[in-house]
Amino acid sequence: MYMCYLASPAAFDALDAAAVNGHLDVGRYIVPHVKDKKYVHGTKAAGILAHAISARHMDVVEYLFGQDSSWWDLAEAFIAAVAVEQHTLADRIFEAYRREDKEAFLVEVAGHEGNLQAVKYLYYNGQNNSELISDAFVSAANYSHIATMEFLYDTKRVSRGTFDEAMMDVATWRRP
Repeated sequence: MYMCYLASPAAFDALDAAAVNGHLDVGRYIVPHVKDKKYVHGTKAAGILAHAISARHMDVVEYLFGQDSSWWDLAEAFIAAVAVEQHTLADRIFEAYRREDKEAFLVEVAGHEGNLQAVKYLYYNGQNNSELISDAFVSAANYSHIATMEFLYDTKRVSRGTFDEAMMDVATWRRP
């Protein structure tokens, strides 16, 4: 049977507005509608969980986080949770990421927005072996997140070869 997947920016705009404004009932109405219609969630939905976290609407956060976590940008949600000092939630988001993605979360967070506070949180909570730090350094360098690069370099866990490689990559990268 052929399945047709439709985009619905209006549904995701409404869900985002509900998340930002703490309207749990609206979210409870929209999410089943999105699932029933098999709307493509894509980038339009990715930041909604982070927006609810930043707005500190924890009832909405819990509802959204209870849905399919592939809908959300978990790195962005993690950064938001650390920023509002919801460390238990940050840990839960980290665990959800680890269940779904085999990539190193520190590497993604370092390159995502280069959020130093979130990078430090991961580092001080065990994401700190030399290989991981080196990969995160390269990721931060690729996006010119200087403060994050400085922090990671200062851990003394970035090899000289990795440092040189990252600097060479950045120096020779051409913007479109």
